Amino acid sequence: MRARTIRQAGFSAVEAVLIIVVVVIIGALGYVAYNSIQNKNAESSRQADASTASDVEPVPAIESDEDLQKAEQTLDQANVESGEDVKRLDAELTAF
Repeated sequence: MRARTIRQAGFSAVEAVLIIVVVVIIGALGYVAYNSIQNKNAESSRQADASTASDVEPVPAIESDEDLQKAEQTLDQANVESGEDVKRLDAELTAF
């Protein structure tokens, strides 16, 4: 009599581990590519903001109502709406 061999369907443990390794490697490559794109976009955005900020004249010290009006006009031209925008513009201008 011949011995019957029972063949099981499915993956072996080694095959499953290899599939997991391949998926992890592809995921890592995708993560690195995504971060690279995000960093490039952030740098491009910073450069655009800095070039816009460099086009605006710095606001001198405000000592009179006339100085205040000039400062408000300058901020309006720069499309600045909040104190955070002023801080950001100031930081970008001092970086140059």
